[in-house]
Amino acid sequence: MKNEEKTVLLRGSYSELSRLAFPLVISNFSWSVLHLVDTAFLSRLGQEALAAAGMCSVFAHLLFVTLLGMSMAMKILIARAMGAQRLQEAARYFWSGILLLVGLGIILGGSAYLFLDVWVSGIVQHPVVQRLVVLYLSIYLLFVPVTALFVGLRALLIARARTTVFALVIVVINLCNGLLDYVLIFGKWGAPRLEFAGAAWATVLSVCLGSGLLAGILWLGERDWLRTGSPHRSAFLQVLRTGLPLVGQYLVAIAGWVLFFVFVEKRGAYVLAVSTATSALLSLLSVGGWGLAPVVSATVSNLIGQGQIARVFHVVHRAMILSLVWHACMVGLFLVFQSLFLRLYTDDPAIQSGIRQLLPNIIVILLLFSVSTLLFNALAGTAWTQKTFLAETGAVAAYVSFAAGTVLILRAPLWIIWFSEAVYWLVLALLAAWYFYGRRHRWIALALSLSHYLSSSPTETTREQD
Repeated sequence: MKNEEKTVLLRGSYSELSRLAFPLVISNFSWSVLHLVDTAFLSRLGQEALAAAGMCSVFAHLLFVTLLGMSMAMKILIARAMGAQRLQEAARYFWSGILLLVGLGIILGGSAYLFLDVWVSGIVQHPVVQRLVVLYLSIYLLFVPVTALFVGLRALLIARARTTVFALVIVVINLCNGLLDYVLIFGKWGAPRLEFAGAAWATVLSVCLGSGLLAGILWLGERDWLRTGSPHRSAFLQVLRTGLPLVGQYLVAIAGWVLFFVFVEKRGAYVLAVSTATSALLSLLSVGGWGLAPVVSATVSNLIGQGQIARVFHVVHRAMILSLVWHACMVGLFLVFQSLFLRLYTDDPAIQSGIRQLLPNIIVILLLFSVSTLLFNALAGTAWTQKTFLAETGAVAAYVSFAAGTVLILRAPLWIIWFSEAVYWLVLALLAAWYFYGRRHRWIALALSLSHYLSSSPTETTREQD
C-alpha cells in the first residue's frame, strides 16, 4: 500500500468539520453525564465526601492538563506530517510523544505520591476531607502513567481523523466508570463496599480499560505505518518545545479559574453555590465548541502540512459559523427547558433563581466562547504555541483583574462579577485574532518553513512499497 493511501488529507469543509466534531461532542456530553452520576453517588456518602471529591477533581485536573498540553503538541505535529504525507515523520512524533508523556506521568505521579500527606495537609484543613483526599489520590496517582498513555493515544486518533472510534471508546469508558462507581462505592453484586475509595478504583480501572482498547484499535489499524518510525531525539525535542507553552497556558487558565472562585467565596456560601452550578451548566452547554476545537487545530495543522495556507482561514470561518449555530441552538433549548436544565444541577429554588438572574451572562459568554475558542485553537494549530501562551496569559490577567475589582473593591452584584467570564473570552478572542490575522504573515512563514522541513527531511528514508 502506498503512503498516500495511509495519510490523512483534510479539506475543512462544513460536512467534514461536522463529521469529525460530532463524535467529540458526544464524548464530551458523556463526560458531563458521568460527572452528574458521580456527584449523585458521592452525595450519598455525606458532605465531606462531596467536598473531597471536588478537591480530588481539581488535583486530578491539574495533572491531566499537564499531560494534555503535551498530547496536543503531538496531535498538531502528527497532523502536519500527515498533511505533508510524511508517515515516518508522523510515526517518530508519535513514539517520541508517547515516551515523553509516559515519562512525564511517572515523574508527576511518583513525586506527588511520595509527598502526598505533606502537600495535601498543607492545602486541605478539614481532617475528614483531608483523609478522604489522601485515600483517593493514593490510588489515582499510581495510574497517572496509564492516563498519560491514554491522552497520547487520543492525540493520534484525532490527528488521524478517527474521532468516531475515540468517541465510542469514551462512551464505553464512561459506562464502565458509572457501573463500577455503583458496584464499588456501595458494595453491590458481591463486591466489597469501598465507599470513597471505590470512586478512585472505578476511575483508574476505566482508564486502564480505555487505554487497552485504544492501543488494540491502533495496533490493528495503524501498525504498518507506525512501525516505520521510532523515538527520535529531534522529534522528542520538537514535541517538548511545542508542548511546554501549551502546558503553561493550561496551568495559567486553571490558576485564573481557581482565583475567581477564591474571590467569589468571600461573598458567602450562596454566591459560591450559584457560581459553581452556573459553571457546571456552562460546561454542558458548551460541549459543541469543545468538540470543534481539537478538530480545528488538527485541520489547520494538516492543511499547513499540505501547503494549503489560504484554505486555513476558510476553515476557521466555517468552524466559527458552525459553533455559533450550535450555541444559538443550545441557548434556545435552555430558554425553553430552563427548569429541566436547572434541576440537573440543583433542587434548591434559591440557587435556581440565582442562575436565572445570570441568564444574560450565560448567553453573552456562550456567543463569545463559540468564536474565541476556535480562533485560539486555530492559532495553536499553526504550532506557534508561544503566542497561544501569551494570549492565554493576557486573557487570564484581564479575567482575574475584573473579578478582583468587582468582588473586592466594588462589591458588585453577582451578575456584574460574572461578566469577568465574558471579559476573558473577549480578550482571548482579540489577542488570538491579532496573532492569527493581524500578524499572519509571520506564522505563515513559520508554517511554510516547517512544511519545507517535513518535505525535505533526510530522516525519512523508508518508503512503503505497493
